[in-house]
Formats: sequence, C-alpha cells, structure tokens
Amino acid sequence: MKVSHRHRLAKSERPIPWWLQQVRERPLATAGTVVSVAGGILLLFFFCQLGEMPELDLAGASAILMAVAAVGFVLAVALTGCAIGAGLILRGDGSNAKELRSAKAMIFLALPGWLSAVVFSFYFAIKPDGVIPNWAYSLPFIFMAALAYVYAFLQQNTSLADNVNVKGVWAKVGRGISFLAISYFWLLIAGSAFLTLVAIYPRDGDASRFLFDLFLWTTWCYLSNIVLVKATEVNTLALVSGCCAVSLVVLLLISGNSAGLPMTVVRVLGLGEIPVVLVLTSDGCDHLNKAAGGRPVCRVETGEKTAIVCPAVMRSRIGSPLFIELSPYDEKGYWPQPHPATRLAAIAISKSEVASWSRLAPMARASAPGSRTSDAVVTYLDHSDAKSWIYQQCGVSPVFTQPNSVPPVQPTSVQKAPA
Repeated sequence: MKVSHRHRLAKSERPIPWWLQQVRERPLATAGTVVSVAGGILLLFFFCQLGEMPELDLAGASAILMAVAAVGFVLAVALTGCAIGAGLILRGDGSNAKELRSAKAMIFLALPGWLSAVVFSFYFAIKPDGVIPNWAYSLPFIFMAALAYVYAFLQQNTSLADNVNVKGVWAKVGRGISFLAISYFWLLIAGSAFLTLVAIYPRDGDASRFLFDLFLWTTWCYLSNIVLVKATEVNTLALVSGCCAVSLVVLLLISGNSAGLPMTVVRVLGLGEIPVVLVLTSDGCDHLNKAAGGRPVCRVETGEKTAIVCPAVMRSRIGSPLFIELSPYDEKGYWPQPHPATRLAAIAISKSEVASWSRLAPMARASAPGSRTSDAVVTYLDHSDAKSWIYQQCGVSPVFTQPNSVPPVQPTSVQKAPA
C-alpha cells in the first residue's frame, strides 16, 4: 500500500490569518488599539521603575500614549534592526538566494563577523585597558576574504558559476568577490550589535560584564538571522515582527537595563528624565526641603516669593504631580548619578508649586573632576568655583539676608518727684 501524503496548500490557497483579516477590515481601529496598548505598556514600565503612578486625565493620556508608542516603535526598530539585516536579503526565491541559504554557505560567510566579535571580546576581557593594534582592525576583513574564497573554490557547479562566462580560476575569483559582499552584510550585523548594546547599556555598567553581554547579544543576532533565512515558508511580516519583539526583550534582559527603552522614550519626548532648574514658590521650597530629609536645596530670600532649585532631575511631568529627584555626584564626579547608592526616591511636588523650569546643559564627561568630593546632594547653594559646571549652569549662590531686626526699646529713666 502506498502511503498517502496530505496535500500541501499553495500560498494562494492558504487561509488568511485572523489578525491580518482584522487589519484589512478595520485598519484604523486596529491601529488605534495597537498604539494604545503599546504606549500603555511602555508607560507602565516607566512608572514601575519610577515607583509612583501619577494621575492622568483621559484626554491627555490618549495623546501621550500615541506619542510614546510612536517614538517607542522607532527606537525599537532601530535597536533590533541588526536582527533582520542579512536575513531579509537572503529570503528571496532566486536560485542564488537558495544556494546562499545552505548550512555550508552560512558557516563560511557568516562566521567571520561572529568570530571577529568573539576575538575582540576576549581580547578586551584579558586586557581591559589595552589599546587595539592597528593591524587588528583588518582582522575581520582577513577572515572574510579567507573564508569567502575557500567557499568559492569549494563550489564547483553552482548557479552563481553559470552566470560567469569566464572559466577556470578567474571564475572562482569572481565568485569569491560575490561571496565577499554577502559576508560583508553578515559582518555589519556584528557592528550593529555592538552599537545597539552600547546605546542601551547602563552608563555605570561593569566593563567585563559588557564584553560577555556583547558575546551573547551578537550570538543572538546571528541566530535570529538564521531563523529568517531558513523559515522561508512563514509570512515575512509576521516573522520579522516576532524576531524584532523577541530581540528587544533579549536585549533589555542581557543589558540589565529593562527600563532603558521607556526612559529613553520619555526623555526624547521631553516628558521626564530631564536635568532642570526649578523655580518654586515659597511653599514648594519648604515642602521640597522637608521631603529631601531636611537638606537645604533651596531657600527664599527676604522679600521674594520664589526660590531656585538647581540642579535637579525632573523624573516625570506626566499628569499630576511632578516627580523631582536630587542626587550627589557619582564616583567620578559626574552628575547626575545613574544609580546612586544614596539616591533619593522621586519627590512628588504639586504643579501649582512650580512657577517655571528650564533645561540644564548636560554635563560633559571632560568636566568631571575624576573623583567624588562628597556624598551630599548637589546644590548651587554650596560655594563652588567659577569655572565649575554647577557655577556655569546655576550661577553664584545668593547671600542669605536676615530680616531687618527691630531695634530694642531703650528703658527710659524715671525722675522722682520732689518731696
């Protein structure tokens, strides 16, 4: 008896997925739902790391969710773009693409980029303060050329060879150039993996841990591209979306900066994580000093109705109230500390107590003195050098003037009446 085989449906005969049918029937409603859910998830992650949840009105929340989702989508695609670069190129139906999707082709053409990332990672792990020799920059291209031409000479009768009119050794040299171009795209994945990890990695992260994370992230990017290359029967849009979503989660987990993406989105939109100068009312100044544990971060001069707080970090200005953070310099004298041990929790302050605020220019790394002077909260009320960053941003500390004292009443001498 012959074994019956189930008929395999062609692409045109396959049923349309439910989610794709929903998009076609109600595109605007589906887009609005996806945007709201994505923006809500990003804001939820941001508020979780903030530790507070502000009050949001429905009208303002809708616009914020759409803006957060749009910027988050752009940043997510930029961060995970290295996971789909070479894989999309090789998803064609041509004979050349089918040949380059073979296991032997990917080993010879994709190995140089991954191997270069591994070599550099181990080199910096052994010599963290070492300088890369000039010849080392050509190492990836040497790997690429060697393996590309080895693969070209191993291929005897291929579809690529049929397109070359010249026979013999020169035909293999021409095929080697074609393979070298494909290998270059795989090398770009390793470079993109390095740039994306640097962009999302915490500023105070461990250098040795970064190299290990770079090895893991680069390996994941190559595995994602291999999935894109091999899974040609799966819908391209669904596969790319899934690879980008999973790659984003893997990147955030590997970097140990799960709040990095929502914080970046909020910072780009100007909704939080902003170094600022605050102008508070007298009540706001009093409340902020008390909330800061009695630290004098602002004071109201005699006859004034407002006070200045500089520098401060506006963690969030979404909804009400505002959340302010004060922090000392970090170990290298940089402000603000990304994860300070003496970090104060976000201080809630009413919007009615904030008269105005303005951005501070970011502190350049060259401006940091190299060591922390104290663990006290940074404030312009402390005396500082005229050339220092805080003096240039916040100005000179005002001289506190005491209220005018009332002169004491002099006792008048009492004259006795004559007897």
